[in-house]
Amino acid sequence: MNLEKIFKNLVIAHFVILIAAIALTWNDNEIATLNEELTAGFFLDNLGTLTYWILYGYLLLYLISLVLLYIFNKYGKYLFTFVVILSFIFLLSEPIAMSGIESALEYLMSMIDGAILTLLYFTSIKDKFT
Repeated sequence: MNLEKIFKNLVIAHFVILIAAIALTWNDNEIATLNEELTAGFFLDNLGTLTYWILYGYLLLYLISLVLLYIFNKYGKYLFTFVVILSFIFLLSEPIAMSGIESALEYLMSMIDGAILTLLYFTSIKDKFT
């Protein structure tokens, strides 16, 4: 199978799983309530809105990086790497509760992130981003 086709399919799969994870997160009120209780001591009330704007900006960057990767834009490679590092930092920053399905989707997205990064930096795909 063509490596370029595999790469594009991974990017599409990542996009679909990301959208599914976002949809599941917004529809699960019990988990959202639990997360609000978990993070109550971590953010001040006036920083709560700023935190949401940072999260929305992060998600927008993530989506933009996937689109740029799909069209083999050289900035997509660096933006995606930056966003993956940011996601790791976000995971370390606060406690979070997830349902089983959300957790499975998170693991799947992490595996796809690793596969995409491997293809970006260690295969002939890296030459398409020049």
